[in-house]
Amino acid sequence: MPTPPHAHARPGAQALRPSRALAPFVDHYWFGSGRDAAVATLRPDGRVDAVLAHSARGAALSVHGSVTVRTELALQADALYLGIQFRAGQARHFLHVPTPLLTDGALPGEDAFAPALPRLLDLSDPLAAVRAVEAALLQHLGRTPPRASRADALVARIEATRGAERIESLADRFGIGRRQVERCVLEAVGLTPKAFASIERFTHAAACLRAGLPPAHAAFDAGYADQSHLHQAFRRYAATTPARYARGEVAFLQDGKRVPHDHAGHRNPCPI
Repeated sequence: MPTPPHAHARPGAQALRPSRALAPFVDHYWFGSGRDAAVATLRPDGRVDAVLAHSARGAALSVHGSVTVRTELALQADALYLGIQFRAGQARHFLHVPTPLLTDGALPGEDAFAPALPRLLDLSDPLAAVRAVEAALLQHLGRTPPRASRADALVARIEATRGAERIESLADRFGIGRRQVERCVLEAVGLTPKAFASIERFTHAAACLRAGLPPAHAAFDAGYADQSHLHQAFRRYAATTPARYARGEVAFLQDGKRVPHDHAGHRNPCPI
């Protein structure tokens, strides 16, 4: 992944929800433009993204693994971007390569991504572009049906508890050994259970801060022992402080996504 000089500009990303058929695998689709910022700043979230970039030089697909530290990606000024963010552990159904191979890195789409995505998409029409992408993803699942794994239940439990459950407790709950817990989660998410749980806790704290909670309240709600531990997590994962993040001084790509709502205030799924 390229790492350009630091920049605070926030990409103007918008997001669309997947269709019901793909909701178990895809968290959302996001759109952005290189005209909005020179870089996209990512914070750890335990997710894999497939990113299609369209520019005057043509189309290029890349697959980005979960990052474990704040990461900045250079954007082409004349490019439009469509991203597919998979749910934690679910990108494995669409990859040629083991998920851990992507962690803190990226590979060209032809080396890592199994579905044949259409390259000539009109990214200025998000709904039409997502329809075409979803058709390709569904076609792939039709050829290669996804296989359930114990990892799905483990990941779901870590997410449901916001990273609060210990590995020993997970092993007891599912009747398996600690090493099996570690192997299952690592193979699915690309992170150890401990690292994924820590990122889930941090992600929840970040959401609390974005919602306006003071850092002390966000630390308590996310299960940190005290505000000092929250501060350490933000230094580790976001290279900033909770107070600066809460004031909006540091923006991440994940913060800029806005899911369209209908007139009744409900989230609109992408109509497929």
